[in-house]
Amino acid sequence: MRKVLFLVRHAATKLTSDSGRDFDRTLKEEGHQEAIKLGHYLKQQGLTFQQIVASPAKRTKTTVLLIAEQLGYDIHKIVWNEQLYNASVGTVMGIVNQLDERLEQVMIVGHNPSITYTSEYLTERKIQHVPTCGFVHINFWHLAWAKIAKGMGELALFKSTL
Repeated sequence: MRKVLFLVRHAATKLTSDSGRDFDRTLKEEGHQEAIKLGHYLKQQGLTFQQIVASPAKRTKTTVLLIAEQLGYDIHKIVWNEQLYNASVGTVMGIVNQLDERLEQVMIVGHNPSITYTSEYLTERKIQHVPTCGFVHINFWHLAWAKIAKGMGELALFKSTL
């Protein structure tokens, strides 16, 4: 049995927010288009996700909602996980390792550098930089989510732009 993990970085954002808080930064128009394009691409590829887990930061939330709209994914099923904001690789791995074993295809949407570093950690491949709305598709063969660790993932695809 195969487990599929998509690690996605949020779309392009404004440099500042009205509140002055990084957490409240919103998407640029370019970011809105990136997210719609990514959702459309994933749908064209026939990709479906049983679970989407995302940071609740404003830019990530908007990115996920736009992707979900394109995929026809029920937004009420999105899991908003505050730990993904400013997450370390260890934090992301904790989330991965606690996924329900019945799930086969999961998307995690977060921030850099954790998306890039986690991708490299899992695949032991040099990704260097996942840009805004870039994603990394990783396969795990015959593994439970709870057993996934460093180097166990097979890099299926790294898409930096669409």
